[in-house]
Amino acid sequence: MNSQIEAGNRVPALVFAFGKLDLSRYHPRRESLTSWENRIMFVQQSISVGKLLLNVRNYRIVAQDSQKGARDAIISEQGKKLVVLARDILQNGLSPFDLPMVIDAEDGNGNFIMMEGNRRLTAIQLVLDPELARSTPRHAAFVKLHKNHMDAVPKVIACTIAPNRETAILWGNRKHASGLEGAGTEPWTTMAKARADKEQGLPTPALDVVNFVLMDEALDTKVRHNLEGSGFNLTTLTRLITTKELQDTAGMTVVGGKIRASKNRAWTKAVLTDVVSIISTGKKDSHKWTEREIDTEDKRKIFAHEIGKAHPRAKKAASQWIISGTPKSVPPVSKGAKKKSTPSTDEQTNLVPKPYKLSLPAGKINDIFIELKRLDVVGHRHAVSVLFRVFLEITLDEFIKKRKIQLPKDKQGRLIEKLGVRLDRVLKEIQKTGLLSEKELKPINVAISNKDDLLAPDTLNAYVHSSLMNPDPLQLKLKWANVQLFIERLWGAK
Repeated sequence: MNSQIEAGNRVPALVFAFGKLDLSRYHPRRESLTSWENRIMFVQQSISVGKLLLNVRNYRIVAQDSQKGARDAIISEQGKKLVVLARDILQNGLSPFDLPMVIDAEDGNGNFIMMEGNRRLTAIQLVLDPELARSTPRHAAFVKLHKNHMDAVPKVIACTIAPNRETAILWGNRKHASGLEGAGTEPWTTMAKARADKEQGLPTPALDVVNFVLMDEALDTKVRHNLEGSGFNLTTLTRLITTKELQDTAGMTVVGGKIRASKNRAWTKAVLTDVVSIISTGKKDSHKWTEREIDTEDKRKIFAHEIGKAHPRAKKAASQWIISGTPKSVPPVSKGAKKKSTPSTDEQTNLVPKPYKLSLPAGKINDIFIELKRLDVVGHRHAVSVLFRVFLEITLDEFIKKRKIQLPKDKQGRLIEKLGVRLDRVLKEIQKTGLLSEKELKPINVAISNKDDLLAPDTLNAYVHSSLMNPDPLQLKLKWANVQLFIERLWGAK
């Protein structure tokens, strides 16, 4: 039989022909002939890459709601292996005996959904258009492949068109075998298999727990990445949630493949997030944790007891409920995007660190505070030193007013309002009320006792009024660090 089909034509023809054979004889359950015939109606067709869509319900990743989401998730989950696969395709082409399997998207635009071959399609898409990988760690690699090997990229792919999604899933279940560091076909992990089982209506209690935990948008980024991919050890989680001791601790029972919970949702989420995070990170209480920690019944009892101890005072739910959920869609964090560490005082460009927050009343004092967070302390050291002095004075005045602190008077009966006097009275009030401990007050006391210290009233005054005193940016930043707690407590005092 000639199985060649002209590229670009959609031909509703059988690839396999059985003549007058009684097909029902060859199916073990003797299903209806129509049902089994439907399963073997596959068509081979060459399809333009532009007409192929990623499967947003690809079992290697958590379900997505867009092509971009699916692509980003595959990039994140596959990492460097996706680049290895792209190079292999450019060098050797696509496998002639393992054709991608698609189904009609039925969107009126002649598109097809990739049921088997999402990794291959993603690799080809990224070589064709590296900008699709922008902001990911793989962007540079695909830019290079695009520049050097654009002519070798397949623009049309020979595919097998399955009659429907169910049939494609059936054959997907029979396929996955080996890896070759990403260049070959990869077997489904327990996570991917569980997702396939769930779509087919089979019980997946451990996956239900994972999906329930993934509903939390505040979930740790590393844990989320592990759960959304296919590398999470679902077998270990299954072992734990089917352990009577943990079920008793968490108020859970497994009935008919579903987990019924008797405690309230918030508490249950905290417990299960803890369990899932321990498995995902391989750490418990900052110590290394492996499956060997629960490989006996006694060890599992100890584990359950420790989890319960870490989550006391569980509240009972009004009624039993089923643990399940739809994971929240949270934008993926690029593996290459490293979080910036907190800069040292020397590296800091502003007097007040930008992340620092202080609850202040609206008006002048708040405006000055914002300016101190914005102004470059090197380029505007004179302005910063003056604003620093004003900010400190207003802070002291507001505290004196709030606490009704009496200032001394001179011989003429006038209030003595020098900065040094006000600071001295505020410090005495703090010591009397215990607003700051002696240890916390030490930086202030040391500063004002040294007449040359920047925080000494006379020196701070000279920075504002003397033409000979030039503020040192580093010293300004160091002194803010020394008084930050002092200022914070004054504004927070009742």
